[in-house]
Amino acid sequence: MSKVDSYPQVGVIDFMRLMRDFLGKRIDVHQYRRSYFDLSKMRMDMSDDEDKIIQEAYGDADDFDDVVHLEYTIDETQLRERVSGSLERLRALGHAIPDPS
Repeated sequence: MSKVDSYPQVGVIDFMRLMRDFLGKRIDVHQYRRSYFDLSKMRMDMSDDEDKIIQEAYGDADDFDDVVHLEYTIDETQLRERVSGSLERLRALGHAIPDPS
């Protein structure tokens, strides 16, 4: 086993599950952001199209601020809209996540 093999690896489905949980209000906005940033630190195996969507969603999570309202910050409603769009774009690439049990 190489050193790289010992690091956790995540895929598109992991991000989609997180997005689904946020949109379904199973987790709050702060948990979503923390979890998204944590997932993004892990090794990822995805196509360029998938990576582009995941990186844009990272930027959206980073732009959220419920205290400071600047030109580039977004509120929770805007974040939910963007997350919904990202999830739909990933689905359009052929990804599906099983319904939670």
